[in-house]
Amino acid sequence: MKKLAVDELQNLEIEPVEKITIYDKYHIDKLLLLPAFKLLCKRPSRMSTEEGEQLKMHTVLGIHEAHERDVISTGESGCRSPTSADADDEELEKILNEVFNLNIRATNCQGAQPQGQPEKVPIINTPKPGGNGATSNGATGNGALIMDRRVSRLYQVRRLRTIISKRKPTKTKE
Repeated sequence: MKKLAVDELQNLEIEPVEKITIYDKYHIDKLLLLPAFKLLCKRPSRMSTEEGEQLKMHTVLGIHEAHERDVISTGESGCRSPTSADADDEELEKILNEVFNLNIRATNCQGAQPQGQPEKVPIINTPKPGGNGATSNGATGNGALIMDRRVSRLYQVRRLRTIISKRKPTKTKE
């Protein structure tokens, strides 16, 4: 019965934010939300306060991160003034899959997450370098800190954003 309801829900024309809210409320597979996530990432305006309040903080931050990464990726591919409209759909899907862990999430045959198990939010303790190459939690390594993948990505996005903001526009000679 739930599969039939999900199939009917997929066929309805629903605004992306409302669709995400409904899918979260009824624990429906987030992989089915990929088109809604893409629409939110590619639209020219940012999410309104009202839309942000409807969604969970994790979702809002994930959409923002995917949008930022997509614009950065578009800029790196040679676009001089990248916007969300210039984004490659395939690359955006890859980014959304990584940000929301869409390919990893276990689902049952009706496309819903197992009930009774709330989604666990990881607690990330960022290691800090010590004076002797050791991290603050006592782990040592050969100069490389082992960090959670998401923390590492966040640092990369912030670093790229800083680099981009410090760039001076180049004047073209005609």
